[in-house]
Amino acid sequence: MGLKIICVAGMPGAGKSVFASVAKEFSIPVITMGDAIRIEASRRGIPQTPETLGALMLELRREEGPEAVAKRCLELLPENSKAVVIEGVRSLEELEYFKKHCNQLHLVA
Repeated sequence: MGLKIICVAGMPGAGKSVFASVAKEFSIPVITMGDAIRIEASRRGIPQTPETLGALMLELRREEGPEAVAKRCLELLPENSKAVVIEGVRSLEELEYFKKHCNQLHLVA
């Protein structure tokens, strides 16, 4: 059947985390794009402030391409997952990357 990815996008306060909480209640794994950045910051020993995390996100995208954060999110996917919610998608390039790596892609915005 393959992997189903549900991408959640929206402005701050739009309800992305509420959607993610409901998914967790149904035992659907949730990966937050920001978590992927925080993990990379920890790996590099970078302090985790809004400024440094934003700069790291831009650096990753500049060095590795616009799908750099999306790639890191899929690396966090629990093994044998049938579905996952990815919270905080920011670009069409990220959506295209996810689309290439799943059987079904849904966008909630």
